[in-house]
Amino acid sequence: GTPQFKKQFLHKFSADLTTSLASTAFGSPQGVLNLVPTAFNVDDCLNLLLSGWGGNTNSGYRNTTVAQLPTTPDAFQSTTDGSDFYFLVLERNFTAFKYATFFGGTQSSEHVDGGTSRFDNQGHIYQAICAGCGGNSDLPTTTSAFSPDNNSNNCNLGVVKLDLETGILADVDIDPTFVPDTNCFALTLKLANNSINANAYFWDLGQGDTTDIESPIVTFPALGTYTVMLVAIDTVCDISDTAYLEVVHDTANFPETDWTLDFVGCDFLREVSFTENLGDATYFDWDFGDGTSKTTRQRQFSHFYPGPGPYTATVIARDSLCGVTSSQTFTIAFDTDVQSPQVTVTTDSCRYGGVDVFYANIDSAMIFAWNFSGTPDTGMIPEFRYPESGLETVYLTIIDTVCNRDYTFNFATDIVRIEGRVYIPSAFTPNGDRTNPTFKISGNSCLENPEFYIFDSWGNEVFYTDRPFEEFWDGTFKGKPVAQDVYSYRFTGGDEVRRGTVTVIY
Repeated sequence: GTPQFKKQFLHKFSADLTTSLASTAFGSPQGVLNLVPTAFNVDDCLNLLLSGWGGNTNSGYRNTTVAQLPTTPDAFQSTTDGSDFYFLVLERNFTAFKYATFFGGTQSSEHVDGGTSRFDNQGHIYQAICAGCGGNSDLPTTTSAFSPDNNSNNCNLGVVKLDLETGILADVDIDPTFVPDTNCFALTLKLANNSINANAYFWDLGQGDTTDIESPIVTFPALGTYTVMLVAIDTVCDISDTAYLEVVHDTANFPETDWTLDFVGCDFLREVSFTENLGDATYFDWDFGDGTSKTTRQRQFSHFYPGPGPYTATVIARDSLCGVTSSQTFTIAFDTDVQSPQVTVTTDSCRYGGVDVFYANIDSAMIFAWNFSGTPDTGMIPEFRYPESGLETVYLTIIDTVCNRDYTFNFATDIVRIEGRVYIPSAFTPNGDRTNPTFKISGNSCLENPEFYIFDSWGNEVFYTDRPFEEFWDGTFKGKPVAQDVYSYRFTGGDEVRRGTVTVIY
């Protein structure tokens, strides 16, 4: 068959350069020159790391191309236009092809002068590239790149950091898929081992115990800050790396308290209602701040205070299993300077046999209880009416349902009861002498819906008003004086109905 020529050659010598220890060649089967090396290193595990580039930029010196160089299935870039970079990892003593990838754009001829590339001992390469030549922006970039574009009309500097994962890396975190468990003071969680290229592990769990489990489940027994150490080990290469994780355990399974209290500052009984809303604790120790206390499992109760205070009440919620507690404090005070209701009772202005009442310092939460000579009544304005005039004593109790207070009053009142509540004259003289010129009625203006009608002897309505105590008949009908005669009238108002006659005299 056709000889397989490869133009790149690697050789390992002993430290004194007298003995050949290992050698290999790599490249495309056509035997062309593939690349110019730009970086070379041996990592901590004795893997060989190499980077280089080839392509059109070398056409004036040597024709090179990275086309047909081998790549691994996990290559970052498995295709090439021939003018790209090439990164290679071989295992120690060239015993295995471990990783290879192309890196470059589809249009530009990437290249670089020597001395601008570095490998570290863990397999990271830092590569400078003459990129985007021809004014292109085809170099692969990450989403957080300083600039994804070539802002020049020819080549610009491209900078690449690539992790070839040949070295060992220890990495530890808390496993987010494991639900932490808190039991009393103990915290149980799982440690996530994210180490790279390790096959053995050593853990110091920060509390005097160690383990070699890959991802252990750990219980921290008490509150505190724990420093976990993970040593990731490659037993083949005999190398290791160390990582630390600080675990802050500052939350135990304390019983939480959420008591609310309800009271009215003016309450004469000084009652406070306590209600607990969570139900975390086993029982509660109360100090009410007035010299009394109690231990209870109740989550709702009332307490009566002996005076206005102020008082400082404290509750301690206890967990009998774990022996842990939490507490709340309340300040409670009652108002002794409460404005009392003021009441004035006078004779009913309508002279119905009742009373008129005037208030100050009252509100809608008050109840009014009246006593009229043994007859009860309720409401702010009582409806009771005495059947006769005379001096009476009226009693009133105002009950404040918010402040739990009663206020009592008594009033000596001169009751006036008018039986005939409307006065209607029998005649008037609208003759122009200004004496008795109108048919003027008088009486109780408090009658409801009063109406006054006047009719002539033929039954015709000659006058009507619904304000009979303000508006009076002047003896005319349709603007002309009526004849001297006897006229009939009808008055209604409330329960009052009056009928009669009036004589017009000139």
